[in-house]
Amino acid sequence: SKPLVKGADDDVCVSPAPYLPFTDPHKSRPPGLFPLAPGDWTEQDDAFAAQMTQRDRLIAENPSLVALALPEAEDALAEFAALLIAHLSTRPGYRRDGDAMRRPDGETVPLTPRPEALGRLTQEDWLLLQAPAPDDEAVLVAGCLCFPAHWNLPDKIGKPLTRVHDPVPDYAETLAPRVNRIFAALHTDRPLQRLNWSLATEPRLHCPTPHERRVGETPRFLRVERQTLRRLPRTGAIVFGVKTYLTPLADLPSDARAALAERIAALPSDMADYKGGADYLSQVG
Repeated sequence: SKPLVKGADDDVCVSPAPYLPFTDPHKSRPPGLFPLAPGDWTEQDDAFAAQMTQRDRLIAENPSLVALALPEAEDALAEFAALLIAHLSTRPGYRRDGDAMRRPDGETVPLTPRPEALGRLTQEDWLLLQAPAPDDEAVLVAGCLCFPAHWNLPDKIGKPLTRVHDPVPDYAETLAPRVNRIFAALHTDRPLQRLNWSLATEPRLHCPTPHERRVGETPRFLRVERQTLRRLPRTGAIVFGVKTYLTPLADLPSDARAALAERIAALPSDMADYKGGADYLSQVG
C-alpha cells in the first residue's frame, strides 16, 4: 500500500481510496443504502495508529466539543458499548483485559459506556439516535465525533434527524420522509451501510466549523464517509458509525477521476453549491 500523506501534525490522509461511490449509480443516489455484514461493522487501515493518536488527543483536549451524551442515552450507550466490545474482541489486534481493551496500536482504553471512551476504540465516529416515541423522528442523543465534515456535535445534540441534516439541500422536503421510514423499519439483524463523498482542499479530518472557501482554493482530496446503521435489540436505539477516508485526487485512477467529473457535472445547482460551488467542483477532471 502507499504511504500515508501527512500535512500538519493533526492531519492524516489515507491513500488509496477504498470506495468510489460516484462510480456506482445505486450507491451514489441518496440514500444509497445496501446491506452490511455484521462482521464488517468496523474497518481498520494503515492509518490506524496515526488516526487513533489524533482521536486520543481531541478527546483529551476538547471533550465538550467531540464527545457528548444526554441523560436519556444512558441505557442505549451501555447496550452499544457491550455490542461494540464484543465485536472488537473478535477483530485482529484487539485484546480484552478485564475492564480495558488493548488496541492494535498497543494503547489501552478503559472500558466504560461513555462516548469519550467508545470514541477511542476505533477509527469510526459513533452517533446514537433514539426516537422518543414509536412514531417520532429519531433524535441525536449521544456520540463521539472527532472527524466531522464541517459540523459539530454541540450544535446538533438533542435535535431530530431533519434538523441534524440542516443545511443539506432538499433534505427536509425530499429525503426526510424516506429516511425516517428507513430508520423506523431498520431491523436488528439487518444492518445497513451507505457511502458519502465530498471534496477537500486540505488533508484535514477534524473539520468542526462551517466551510468558508477562500479565493483560489482548488479541490485536492476526495473525502469518503462509510456510514453504517445498526439497531440495538434491547433499547431500539440506532448506532450510526462513520469511517472517514481522505485520498489525494492525484492518486485516483483516470477512469475514477472521469467518473467523478461526470457525477459533479450532473449535480443540481443547489447541491453543487453545498459541495463547494460549481467553479470549485469543475476543477476536477
